[in-house]
Amino acid sequence: MNRAELVRHCQKSIAKGSKTFTFASRFFSREKMQDAAILYQWCRHCDDAIDACPPEGKHEQLQILRQKTGEALNGLASDVPFRALTYLVKKHSIPAHYPLELIEGMAMDAEFSIPANEQELKLYCYRVAGVVGLMMSHVMGVSDEKALRHACDMGMAMQLTNISRDVIDDWKMNRCYLPLDLLARHGLTVENFAGEENRERLVAAVNEVLTWADEYYRSGEAGTPFLSRTSALVILIARFTYARIGDKVRVAGPRAWDTRQYTSGFEKTVCLMKAAWIWLKQLGGRRKFQVAPIKQVWRFQ
Repeated sequence: MNRAELVRHCQKSIAKGSKTFTFASRFFSREKMQDAAILYQWCRHCDDAIDACPPEGKHEQLQILRQKTGEALNGLASDVPFRALTYLVKKHSIPAHYPLELIEGMAMDAEFSIPANEQELKLYCYRVAGVVGLMMSHVMGVSDEKALRHACDMGMAMQLTNISRDVIDDWKMNRCYLPLDLLARHGLTVENFAGEENRERLVAAVNEVLTWADEYYRSGEAGTPFLSRTSALVILIARFTYARIGDKVRVAGPRAWDTRQYTSGFEKTVCLMKAAWIWLKQLGGRRKFQVAPIKQVWRFQ
């Protein structure tokens, strides 16, 4: 498969798997849009490889992912998704520990245990989504530490939104990402949180998670002035479109999980206008934000 075929394959994958990011990425330059699709395809492949595997085969599948990722980072990949990773790492000087950290996130799914507290949940979100934000920063040509913290936070915000939207669907797959101490604060347990009789309590618990997401969205938005003008617009569109899903979960309350929450075409247009307004204000005064040194904040030491 040559690069043109690889790009077409990856763009089909992202169009099917993430309509929100497909909508936002249209505002990238052609080259950045293609590289973003290639990155998405590798991440999607790793996630699907674990989710589609029966429980007894997850450990073996995880070892395969670790091996192939290591080979890709050393330029020895043969499979298409991992050849794509090799291409991106070389082209954009993506640090090797980012994709390796994502594989550790896959390990947390393969060897799943319910997070005990907020910190454990956020460590998971960092590994499966925060590092995607970090890799996307490199794809967009940004590697300044002051910008990376915000990129990581944006990815984590989106993952927390996904968890809030999918809490019942995840439960049907025998997974609960809501921390045990959060459930306990609302009088819930792993055994009863999904029951219809406990929906009001579940709403309150999920609203806490969405509040955490809001904080990360604000941080992610604060980092967009570090990006190029077109990249900043793309990330702002994605930011408001994803956050809209969380807003709909809040508004729907106990009925939030009766049907899958998503943003309609009209709502995407509204989010685009909101993003464009923020983007234009940033263009009007492209000031530098004062950001404290990271000191590996996202590693939750």
